[in-house]
Amino acid sequence: TDATNESGFSGRPGGGRYNGGTFSDVGSVGRWWSSTQTSMTMAWYGGLDYSSGGVNRNDYFKVDGFSVRCLRD
Repeated sequence: TDATNESGFSGRPGGGRYNGGTFSDVGSVGRWWSSTQTSMTMAWYGGLDYSSGGVNRNDYFKVDGFSVRCLRD
């Protein structure tokens, strides 16, 4: 609710799809993959928590599904 969108990024809370096929956190958390991996099985993601306004960065298993943000040069 305190968002200003000054960065120009209007992230939507798409949640995630986990390896077993279940979806989680749709409507409450947004997570976007980074192109940087931390190992052969893990990569960085950035996250936004819509209930707390929190922002985080962590690594997670690449077999799971998060949103992807496409940028144009």
